[in-house]
Amino acid sequence: MRDKRGWDAVVISEGEMASRRPHRAQVQQGDHQAPLQLSAPVPFNMRPAGEVRPHRTLCIARRPDSAESQQYRLLRYRLKETSNPRIIGISSPMPDEGKTTVAANLALALAEGRRVKIALLDLNLRKPALGTLFGLSVPGSVAEQLRTKRGNPDAYWDVLELGSRLHIMGGSAKVDNPAPLLNSPELSLLLQDLAEFYDYVVVDLPAVLKAADVKSIQSELDALVLVCRAGKTTKWSLAQAVDQLGAGKIHGALMLAVNDRHITG
Repeated sequence: MRDKRGWDAVVISEGEMASRRPHRAQVQQGDHQAPLQLSAPVPFNMRPAGEVRPHRTLCIARRPDSAESQQYRLLRYRLKETSNPRIIGISSPMPDEGKTTVAANLALALAEGRRVKIALLDLNLRKPALGTLFGLSVPGSVAEQLRTKRGNPDAYWDVLELGSRLHIMGGSAKVDNPAPLLNSPELSLLLQDLAEFYDYVVVDLPAVLKAADVKSIQSELDALVLVCRAGKTTKWSLAQAVDQLGAGKIHGALMLAVNDRHITG
């Protein structure tokens, strides 16, 4: 459905719980990862994530046939049906409204395609949480990789393979002041490299109203989806977030009609 602003809006209820950039490589996917046929060196150091233990809020992984999982597939369809954005940012007006949970489930839904590669990027540098959602202990952080790239432009990006179609860049180390990194040429290069190699890049962003972080990188995104949570997101905070970002910059809104204290982000 569409709200009065013309946004795409998807409601994910509790239910059972609850191209613009060229590709560097075309990857044929099956049940196992196929060899890559590349026209240029891949600037990624890929390694298996090991045992993945998805949190119960990752419904696509835990309950793929549930009603809520179908809503994430609907969100996937809506995005592809419109402008088919390649770099998709997920944010919310305030923390703890479910944006990280939505980002992870959307990435899982996108990864259900047969011939796709999806990158899931944690840019909530003040409070990274994506690794925890998948039950991973991820050392370091994206912030550390950006600093390394600044000192050594030939350094590779470290990526964890959650499967043949879904890779994650995250970490556990927190950054008190990420603004210089989010405004850096290294971040632009990272997003460019990801967009050249992956079909879709899903970015978990900070909350809009806690700092200017989202505003800093908004121009790097193809689409921005705002997550609201029933019973938590207020009309005031939503209006303030829209005012700060600009209504024309917001691709869609998603309501989590969920009363679950375990929702992340």
